[in-house]
Amino acid sequence: MSNLKLSTLLFFLFAVTSVVAQTRQITGTVKDETGAAIPGATISVKGTSMAVLADSAGFLAYRPIQKIC
Repeated sequence: MSNLKLSTLLFFLFAVTSVVAQTRQITGTVKDETGAAIPGATISVKGTSMAVLADSAGFLAYRPIQKIC
């Protein structure tokens, strides 16, 4: 296999892996210093305009947007 073909194959394998890796859902519960849930807390993603709102029990779920580049 030529170096160009091998390099191209590796590039596409890494590109697909990075896109797939960004589809995992992040979940959790927002709590204060005492461990009590914080209902309706807003969590923002640093460096983006994305934000997630916790439910009445402080639970949140976030699925990152896939980057294609």
